[in-house]
Amino acid sequence: KAWQEMSVADRKAKLAEIPLEERLGESCKKLAYKILAERRTSWQEPEPVWAEKTQIKRGLVFEHPATELYKKIEGLTDENLMDVLFIRNGDLMGFSPDKLVLKGDKRICLEIKNFEPPAFYKAVADAEKPETIEQVQWQIHVGNLNRVDILYCSQEDGSYKLVRYGRGIDYMEAFTQREEEFREYLTILENKINSEIVEVNI
Repeated sequence: KAWQEMSVADRKAKLAEIPLEERLGESCKKLAYKILAERRTSWQEPEPVWAEKTQIKRGLVFEHPATELYKKIEGLTDENLMDVLFIRNGDLMGFSPDKLVLKGDKRICLEIKNFEPPAFYKAVADAEKPETIEQVQWQIHVGNLNRVDILYCSQEDGSYKLVRYGRGIDYMEAFTQREEEFREYLTILENKINSEIVEVNI
């Protein structure tokens, strides 16, 4: 049964059968090492050179007209949109939205995806895939958001599709558990690092 189709109770039961390090996966373990390095030293991860990537360049060029389109669709003004470099959940995970939208009492993340026509059609087709939904739900959890809006655009022919992703309670519970496990793993790592003598029994 696919992970995304499981109930929260089934996910917890399945996860309990797997050792903590295996549950977290390689990406979470790498993140743990980076966080420990930041906490204990002056080290900071170098900023990636985003502007050299073709898709990023394209995004920068077309971000303004796409933002104007979104404002028109949603009936917003500049006052509703904020530029936020990074949203971080405590000292752990985070993400970088294109815009943070404040609409009444709602906090919405706006992501703008601008593609050439073939890639646009693929992105639209994949908008409801479980992997896309899980990634979006993670952003909602980390940013304490009500919604994530992704505006898929193809500037060449003026095509667009706005997809609104609401908050899934079962995902929020699963992600809360994942964070607890991540903190547990960080504590284990810190204890290992703080021990000056380690006995390895063969």
